[in-house]
Amino acid sequence: AVQACGQANVDYLRLERPQWILPPNTDVIFVPDALEAARLIARTSSAAFLTVGRKDLAAFEGLDNVKLLIRTIEPLHAEHAYNNATFIRARPPFTVDDEIALMRDHQIDTLVSKASGGDATRAKIDAAQHLDARIVLIRRPPPLDTQRVTEVQDAVVWIAQKCQTFALTD
Repeated sequence: AVQACGQANVDYLRLERPQWILPPNTDVIFVPDALEAARLIARTSSAAFLTVGRKDLAAFEGLDNVKLLIRTIEPLHAEHAYNNATFIRARPPFTVDDEIALMRDHQIDTLVSKASGGDATRAKIDAAQHLDARIVLIRRPPPLDTQRVTEVQDAVVWIAQKCQTFALTD
């Protein structure tokens, strides 16, 4: 989208969820990508809860020594590639109590997620911390050279300003 806007000489604004603020005592490891997360849990985990989205799941294929609990919003078409996995389809938001119960039921020792931020998916982070499970977060891509806001209202103001400028130049 950034490239297309640049080529078309159209302004671009990125609305990003605010990053999660994690307490200092949280057992969290940041990794650059899903492949590194898979390598890490292969060495350190017996049961991992994956909430990384469909696009990054291929990195976890073949981890036969780790029980996987995989939650996606959309259905998967390659469940056969995961020999030791339980699949759940669900859409956030989730409660901390429900996430704790889910992680306990599956004896999760590691949560793997994207460091996406936002309130709708925060419960899994709080649940993992409550259970003393390790949290592995895949870092956000590096910020693009573009304007960014973290609040919808700021995006609305930006759009209104752009519309006023457009109306004045017409």
